[in-house]
Amino acid sequence: MFTCLLLFIFLVPPTSSNTNLTHPTTPGGFRPGDSATVDESAQEQFICVVTGSRPEPIISWSVGSGPPNEGVIDTVTDQNPGDPLLSDTTSTLTFVPRRQDHFHDLKCVATILVPGTSPYSFAVKLVVYGRL
Repeated sequence: MFTCLLLFIFLVPPTSSNTNLTHPTTPGGFRPGDSATVDESAQEQFICVVTGSRPEPIISWSVGSGPPNEGVIDTVTDQNPGDPLLSDTTSTLTFVPRRQDHFHDLKCVATILVPGTSPYSFAVKLVVYGRL
């Protein structure tokens, strides 16, 4: 399981943003531009978290220029514990990597529908191991 953590505080316009991607096998977490090793045809799970936004974001996922193969997305929004006016949104992507996904970016994009704001995203390059 991979975790993409997008931290935002939106007070129109956004005042800060911080991104972090972690995985149990990567103690320090991923940095933007890092890669994630996955197995071809094995179900993988990534988690994108947007913390402290207003309004709640719309989260989308892509691999390369298209949708994830056999992708199932589950998104939950809760009230931020530190500020009841803000929300925390967690989007979990479960998908099956394909060989053609090798060296393509898996991207989580958080769009906040506030005039003047741009979508925030985090990407990790997929290294897909498979059968020869």
